[in-house]
Amino acid sequence: MSKSKFNVVMSVGEIENAYKSGEFPDAYCMMTSPLRNSVMGTLVARENGMYHASDDGLDGYDTVEVVVPIPEPDLKHLDVNKNGIYDPSDYDCAGFSGVTVIVPPAKITQLSVTQNGVYRATDDNWDGYGVVTVNVPEAFAMGKRQVLMLTKEVR
Repeated sequence: MSKSKFNVVMSVGEIENAYKSGEFPDAYCMMTSPLRNSVMGTLVARENGMYHASDDGLDGYDTVEVVVPIPEPDLKHLDVNKNGIYDPSDYDCAGFSGVTVIVPPAKITQLSVTQNGVYRATDDNWDGYGVVTVNVPEAFAMGKRQVLMLTKEVR
């Protein structure tokens, strides 16, 4: 919780000079009649809002103390062990106060292929293939069987 305190004390002459020099905009210039004593009071503001001295039977506040509580957001720490998108609303919080990322490196292997087919790294407990060597014989690659033809010349 933060606390601020302002003391405002200016004479009528100081206010008039500040107003004439443009230091105070019209909306902030309040002058009291020099013919009577001003009735000043203290304001303790405990919540956001607009406070009017006239509502308290005063000409102004000579002391203003602001003690408005500032709510702390609901933050949680998150441990991440795989890639992805992590939305705080999925964890019932407003955000993350810290994130610890421990994503293991991908398990990569090499693959050598000699026949047509579909090869999935996950079928062999790998995350992926770093190098793939394909060496399918041409006849098999075209989907044909290789046939050896012998011919004999007849006379």
